[in-house]
Amino acid sequence: MNIRKLRLQDYPAADAMMRELHRLHASQRPDLFVQEASPYSREEFAAMVEDASRICLLAEEEGKAIGLCFLSIREPKGILLQKIAHIDDIFVVKEARRQGVAKKLYEEAEGQARATGAWSIHLKVWAFNEPALAFYRSLGMKVRSYDLEKEL
Repeated sequence: MNIRKLRLQDYPAADAMMRELHRLHASQRPDLFVQEASPYSREEFAAMVEDASRICLLAEEEGKAIGLCFLSIREPKGILLQKIAHIDDIFVVKEARRQGVAKKLYEEAEGQARATGAWSIHLKVWAFNEPALAFYRSLGMKVRSYDLEKEL
């Protein structure tokens, strides 16, 4: 398996993976998400890949895209004292799960975040995604805050 920086020409594979991730979210929260949608347009994807404050990674096996990770580096400003890294998305295709792909993506993202001088790494996990929560806890992550909602 190889982990490398995402490139503009990776959009079709990245879009397919992001659509699959979006379908999971939409199936669990149809009240919030459009059922069939592409989370990032080609233009948004290009902007992300070219943005110096982002780390965009692709995992591939024998030339086939099997996972990705999007990470944002947030500089200290205003009331924020520390530079932090935020995982926006991490995803592995179904047939490559439970083979260490997500762990390798996470470790690469963490290493690159550390190299920027980031103080910590954060992410958001939906409450329905218990396998992801268990995975992140296995990496040493812990709950930092709770994101609550009340339907009106």
